[in-house]
Amino acid sequence: MDSVEKKFNGVACITCDQEVLLLKKQPPFDERTQFVIGSLSKQITAVLVLRAHIDLHQPIKSVLPFLDDQITVHHLLSHTSGIQADAPPIFKPGTQFTYSNLGYDMLGLLLERVSGCSYFQLVKSLFDEISSSHNTLAPSSGTIGALKIAFQFDTSKNPSGGIISTLEDLCLWNEALHSGSLLSKECYRMMTTPTMTRDYRWGKVGYGYGIQISRDTGIYELSHNGLVEGYASTLLYYPEKKVSLVVLEAFDWSESEDLFGEGARKRIFSFHDKFREELRNRLQ
Repeated sequence: MDSVEKKFNGVACITCDQEVLLLKKQPPFDERTQFVIGSLSKQITAVLVLRAHIDLHQPIKSVLPFLDDQITVHHLLSHTSGIQADAPPIFKPGTQFTYSNLGYDMLGLLLERVSGCSYFQLVKSLFDEISSSHNTLAPSSGTIGALKIAFQFDTSKNPSGGIISTLEDLCLWNEALHSGSLLSKECYRMMTTPTMTRDYRWGKVGYGYGIQISRDTGIYELSHNGLVEGYASTLLYYPEKKVSLVVLEAFDWSESEDLFGEGARKRIFSFHDKFREELRNRLQ
């Protein structure tokens, strides 16, 4: 499907210092409609890890004995562990960047073991701090509000990509995270400091802990996207202007489609990238 013919099928919001500048809603979706947020879940997992006061640079084999004895929390947070299922790392941890859902799922397991709480409980407690009426959760059923989940959830994948949230909650999340309400200044600095760079559809970006960092064309941008079968999400923040963009969208998906291929991504994120481009033009 050509991106020109594609109809926006979700919700989007731009805020500046908590003031709503743009709110776009395509019925039946609204601010409280629940969407699977995909890899935006990684940002939530990263914050939980940083708040747990775990030593980031010590090997975690004592807690997760099945991991290579060189792998640290820092490696998992920054996608530099080289971790793969049931096999040694594909490179020496800390030397390369390879995006890893498995690494973040291991962080979720680590959190459960050191806290004694389920990942769901940890997420709920975190969002209770942000809003007493939040709609963010880790999925445990086959429906999301009026939507049907497009694939079978394995709840062990929640830390990397399975959290369900709403536009309302993610706007609150962006404000809380970047205003300093959730992390100490030092933890926030670590989260937003690039460890490695990655090739992305916007060009090369740095990667910290659950956050991409870019200063392309002189605009300081903190970002992440999420993509799972049937759902796409975008979370952007511009610290120098205190401007936030959140986009959540549902899309048609066929099992025969290469979801992560370049063509599919361009189509799926066409409106997300348009919102971003128009916003960046205004920030110039």
